[in-house]
Amino acid sequence: MSKWKTAAVLGVLLGLVLLLNLAGRWGNSQSRRYNEGEQEKNDRHMVFIVTGNGVRSHVAGVAHAASPDQYPLRGDLLAAFDESAVLVTERDLRQPVPQPVQSESFERHVSPETVERVRGLARVYGLEYGRLRGWDAMAVAGAFRYTVLEREGYSMEYGLDTYFTHRAAAGGKPIQEAEGLALSKEISNRINRECGEEALALIPEDPEKVLEEFRTMESLLREGNAEKAGRIVEAEASKGTRLAEIYWLERNRNMTERIEGYLEQGKSCFIVIGAGHVLGKGGILDLLEKKGWKVEQMEGAEEFFRDEAKVQAGSMRRRNQGIEYVDRERYHLFRKKG
Repeated sequence: MSKWKTAAVLGVLLGLVLLLNLAGRWGNSQSRRYNEGEQEKNDRHMVFIVTGNGVRSHVAGVAHAASPDQYPLRGDLLAAFDESAVLVTERDLRQPVPQPVQSESFERHVSPETVERVRGLARVYGLEYGRLRGWDAMAVAGAFRYTVLEREGYSMEYGLDTYFTHRAAAGGKPIQEAEGLALSKEISNRINRECGEEALALIPEDPEKVLEEFRTMESLLREGNAEKAGRIVEAEASKGTRLAEIYWLERNRNMTERIEGYLEQGKSCFIVIGAGHVLGKGGILDLLEKKGWKVEQMEGAEEFFRDEAKVQAGSMRRRNQGIEYVDRERYHLFRKKG
């Protein structure tokens, strides 16, 4: 991969993670449509098994924005979720997020040249600059990427973290946070003050590059290509810049500490975190492994949860808990009755 292309992918990867700082929608609809596509046998997704204390948990590295065609998910992945006792996400997506306009404006912390660049890019991307002026650098960087992805049918509504949050809420599964909104906003404010220039410099000049490079990363995640995706993530986290230290390495350490606390409670966890924090040296999996946890990538659908009786028993148990399937019966999308 060329140096320019790697930089572009890194920008998109950062943008995917920034989306959590921008969007705060939680799907309240009774029936969510997660069955637009057809299941691909080779769709592995970036899922890992973490074992320790006699308990097996799962960690999924995801993109926060996605399209409906990644659904339905593999049965073994759904079974892994169903067998877990706790869902862990970066923050509880059921909780509303304050509007970015409530943050301190990026304009106070960057040069006039950067302000003019952002103003010009807003015209290129079809964004109203006046709406961006009061936002912090993280929210602005995320807005540029998200507007391109949304026009192409990608949405946080279809991200795996949102999907599993919906499933957990419907089934009464506890949801814990690896970071939480307060710490996330603190990180955004620090970056805005200390390295807003660097974050805004990652906005591509050409909106088409956002889509092109997003699809490259999306493909790697769906294929479960941990080696290639990990190299991209590692290159970003190891740049030695202030942005890399705060946004990647520091957050990785903080989330790993909290995740390990959940794992040590002896309950099976299903952990869904942005791929940029999961993969590579200094990522959550690397840190967990160094702490003594066994980490291995989840293989194809035939390798795990092959016992159909076990899967069916889980389905019957969910029905007995007052959960019913919606849309077409063969998809594992459900809601509370009444």
